[in-house]
Amino acid sequence: MSEELGVETIESLVEKLRLTEVVYYGVGAKLRADDAPFESPEGEYSTDFGFRTRHIGIEFGARLTVEVHAEQGDVTVDIACEYVSDAPLRIPREVAYEFVNNVTLMQAFPYVREAVMTLTSRVFRSPLLLPVLLRGALSFSSDGDGPDVSDGAAALAAQEAAEDGVS
Repeated sequence: MSEELGVETIESLVEKLRLTEVVYYGVGAKLRADDAPFESPEGEYSTDFGFRTRHIGIEFGARLTVEVHAEQGDVTVDIACEYVSDAPLRIPREVAYEFVNNVTLMQAFPYVREAVMTLTSRVFRSPLLLPVLLRGALSFSSDGDGPDVSDGAAALAAQEAAEDGVS
């Protein structure tokens, strides 16, 4: 088995990961009932974003969920960018968040825009075009407690604890 490589910066992570595929986990649009309340002014919409990561061995995945709430109805796009490295990586939480914010969002968002436009054209009979996402306009915070997203970091922490006699 290959030795696990530590990654300390986004630049080193970008060098080690290759995008292998973009996967749609779900797309959908639903018309709002005529009498259903909607709280935005006519012609406007709200957007909610969420993400999660997966890191196992040489694989790293970042999954983005986007919900658009418009006067006509709601749209959901659930998409992931899947990456692979040549060797297992140990990725600090801050570096993973920086990668998601600066790389994954830029790679995934054009797919999200296209899906929202296509779905709304068909279901709402009028396309809704999300604006171009400028770098830094959307970011997820790494503030707060939590382990590294890396299974390698968890394994290393467990190994170090075992060596120190902590269980």
